[in-house]
This record gives sequence, C-alpha cells and structure tokens, in this order.
Amino acid sequence: MSKETVEKFYNMLKSNAGEAEAFERAVVAADPKTKEEAAVAVIALAKERGFEFTYDDLKAFANASVAEMTPEELDKLFGGDIGFNPADLYNPMAGKNKGGFGGTSSGGASGSW
Repeated sequence: MSKETVEKFYNMLKSNAGEAEAFERAVVAADPKTKEEAAVAVIALAKERGFEFTYDDLKAFANASVAEMTPEELDKLFGGDIGFNPADLYNPMAGKNKGGFGGTSSGGASGSW
C-alpha cells in the first residue's frame, strides 16, 4: 500500500473513461456525507479493482498532485477546465454535477486536508 498505488489507480481512471464513469457512479451511490466517508468509499471501491491503499496514501497523493500543478494547471482547475481533478479521488462529490471523473472537474477541493 502506498501513494504510488493511488497514482496507478488514478492513471487507470484517467485512461479508461468507462471505468472512471462506473467508479464515479459507485462512489455517488455510496452517498458519502463527509470527506472521511468519501475516502472510505474510494478506498473500498479501489480495493475491489485491485488497488489497495490507505487513507493516508490517498491524502498524500491528492496533496502532492495539487502541489505539483503549474500556475496554468491551477487556473484551469479552478476554472473548471482541466478534466479529472486528482483531489476528486478524495472528494468525488466535487465533480458530481460537472461530469466528475470523466468530464470537467469542479475544482471543489483545494488540496488541503
């Protein structure tokens, strides 16, 4: 279990729109009410797909992903134009009405946990 596993999972979602959409539907169906519940849903659903990681791994990946973005990428993210937002792995409800994993991201998460 590691941040690298979260990255592999994220890359799988980015490269497979059908899997990303199915994953998003499953997370939405879990109806998480808090960030912690969303994280638990993400971790459980990822495990079903063969990707095992912890809450801390997910948190580290999301924080690093946002921290490594260029100013242009951050502008796109907060403008809702970047596509998949790594922070959506932690807060999948952020992109619920804007296409979530497969469409434009809402940029709902700031990267701070």
